[in-house]
Amino acid sequence: MAVDLVIKNGYIVSPASTIRGHLVIDQGKVLGLVLRDGDIPEARETIDAEGKYVLPGLIDPHVHFRQPGVERKEDWRHGSA
Repeated sequence: MAVDLVIKNGYIVSPASTIRGHLVIDQGKVLGLVLRDGDIPEARETIDAEGKYVLPGLIDPHVHFRQPGVERKEDWRHGSA
């Protein structure tokens, strides 16, 4: 049975370290990290991240809310959703 996604050949970044490997994802959840090429499961989609860093979900903290003054265009509630 194939998993949904494998991100292969990337540098997987965690709070503890950065490891070259393959990230296995199924049903929106990370199942694990595979370190050996021969252990990569079959996947419906594969992304080759060769030479790239694979980071956990991030939020861009650089925002321009339109408060104070132009709340009719965007306010805190809608801009931060």
